[in-house]
Amino acid sequence: MHPKNRKRTGLGILEIEIEHADGIVKTNPNGIAVSAMVALQGSMPDLPDRFPTGDVFNAHDLLPIDGAFSMLSGEPAVIYRTDELEIPLSVDELVRFMAHDLKPSEFRVLIEHFDEFHEIHDDFYDPDTGESLQPIRVSETLQPRHFP
Repeated sequence: MHPKNRKRTGLGILEIEIEHADGIVKTNPNGIAVSAMVALQGSMPDLPDRFPTGDVFNAHDLLPIDGAFSMLSGEPAVIYRTDELEIPLSVDELVRFMAHDLKPSEFRVLIEHFDEFHEIHDDFYDPDTGESLQPIRVSETLQPRHFP
C-alpha cells in the first residue's frame, strides 16, 4: 500500500514542528511524549538526567492559527508537522494525538486520509477498532524514582 496525502516538508525524519499563532515549536518524538505528560498533568514530570528531548511545551498554551481548522472537528487548529505530514488539529486533539489517546472516530479520519503512519500505527491503535492501545495517562506518567 502506498501512503496517501504525504507532503515533503523539508524536516528530518525525527524532527517535529507544531505551528501555532505565535510561532513554531521544534521538537522530536521524545519531546512530544514529555509534552503530552506536561499537558495532561500541568507540570514537568521528573525525568532521568540527560533524557533526550527536543523542546518541551504545554499544548494548552498554544493558540490556533487564524484560518486553520482541524481535519477532525473543524475547530480552530494548530499544525502538527513531520517530514511527510501536516495535520491541522485543535489543541485538545493535539494533546490526545501526542498521548496516543485519540477517539476511535478521530483515528479513523486520520487512517483513511493518510493511511498508517508512525503516530497511529498498530502499536498504538487497534487498526480494526481504532481503540488506543498505549495511551499516556496522568496516572501512568513518570513518577519520581529512588534508586538504591
